[in-house]
Amino acid sequence: VMAVRQTGCAMLCASSVQEAQDFALISQMATLKSRVPFIHFFDGFRTSHEINKIVPLADDTILSLMPQAEIDAHRARALNPEHPVIRGTS
Repeated sequence: VMAVRQTGCAMLCASSVQEAQDFALISQMATLKSRVPFIHFFDGFRTSHEINKIVPLADDTILSLMPQAEIDAHRARALNPEHPVIRGTS
């Protein structure tokens, strides 16, 4: 995590299993709306091996929160060998 602090990505740290699930959706929504890359991380061993009950997000809730227009715009910007483009040159 410390190695990527200066990359310009937004960083979101989860400290529990529930936060890891919730922040995953939040960071996905935020990156699509803002076009800023997010790094969503958590304490690898402690959180990933924790046995705890969470309230899972319903599929309907996830679909209602995901911005379809931004998803379509993101896919339209994707690199495609059928339509090559050059980016980042002077």
